[in-house]
Amino acid sequence: GLVTHCVIRDNVVDKKSTQGGETPGAMVAGGSLENSLVTGNTRGNEAEGVCRAVSVSGSGRVVNCDILRNALGCTVEGGARAVEVGNGATLQNCVVFDNRAKDGEIMGIVAADGAIVTASLSEADGLGTAAFKKYEQGDYTPKSGGALTDKGVTPEGWKGITDLAGKPRVIGKAVDIGCYEGNSAGFILNIK
Repeated sequence: GLVTHCVIRDNVVDKKSTQGGETPGAMVAGGSLENSLVTGNTRGNEAEGVCRAVSVSGSGRVVNCDILRNALGCTVEGGARAVEVGNGATLQNCVVFDNRAKDGEIMGIVAADGAIVTASLSEADGLGTAAFKKYEQGDYTPKSGGALTDKGVTPEGWKGITDLAGKPRVIGKAVDIGCYEGNSAGFILNIK
C-alpha cells in the first residue's frame, strides 16, 4: 500500500503500550511512505524493546520524507535509531535530522547490508538548520541553494507528483530532498 502526503506527529509509545513498545513514528514493511513528515513522536523512558522513530523493512520504501525532532527513551548505545533500514528496504531523498535519544545524543540512519539508501541526509553528513528556511519556527522547506535543494534523485514514474504542501515536486534541475520542495537557487526567465 501507499501512504502519502501525511503528517505523523506527536504519537507516544510507553511501557504500557499494547503495541509492545514498537516504533512511535512509522513502520513500513512492504509498502511505501512518500512525501510525508514524521515529527514530534516520543518513545517513553520506561519503554522496553526496539527503539527507533521509523523502521523500513522487507520491500518497504520511504521516499521524500522529513524525519525530524523525534525523541526516544533509550540510548544510542542501547539501540536508539532515528531510522532503521533493513535488507532490501529503501530510504530515498529523506531528511533525518534533530532526532534525540534518552541521553540527548543525536540519532541517525542505520542501514543493514543490502539496504538501499539514496540521497538521504542527516547530521552525519554535516546537515544543519541552515539547510531549512526557518527550522526553529517549524518551516522545513529547503533553503534556496542549500544542502537539500536540487540534490535528490527523482523516483521513476513521478510525473505530476506534489510535495506535502501541494507544490509541484520538481522545481529546478532535480527533486529536493525531504517532504517539501523549495525554490531553485536560480531563476527562470520566459521570453515570448
